[in-house]
Order: sequence, then C-alpha cells, then structure tokens
Amino acid sequence: MPLQTFDIPVLASDLHWTPDGRALVYLGRGAFAGVASVWRQSLDGTAPGPIVEFKPDSVYGFAYSRDGRQLALSREA
Repeated sequence: MPLQTFDIPVLASDLHWTPDGRALVYLGRGAFAGVASVWRQSLDGTAPGPIVEFKPDSVYGFAYSRDGRQLALSREA
C-alpha cells in the first residue's frame, strides 16, 4: 500500500529526490509549447510547479551539487 500518492500534471521524466528527501524533482513539459523545465513536487501535498524555466528553451538534464545547494542544468540555447 502506498504511503503517499499525487498526480503529476505534466509529462515527467528524469525523476530525482531532492537532497533533503522532501520532494521529487523532474523534467516536465508544461503548458508552454511543450518546453521542458525542472519541476518540484513536494511530498507534503502542495501543488507541483516549475522551479527552473528558460522560455522558450528546454532543459535536457539536471543534477544537484553534492551539498544540495546548487543545481546544474543542461539546456538548449
């Protein structure tokens, strides 16, 4: 039995836990012409939302630094 479930309102890929383990972070294609952004879904049930957007460019990959304080991105310019 799952402990928590939630709907992800975008096409999601490349899911990662945040360094503190309190949320999932993923590449999501939202309403802006299918542009991929980095989204965050907190496990406390708050609504998901983009944390990094480069309209009209897409983010193709991301990773947290070892200390969890920075986010490295690969994007199309």
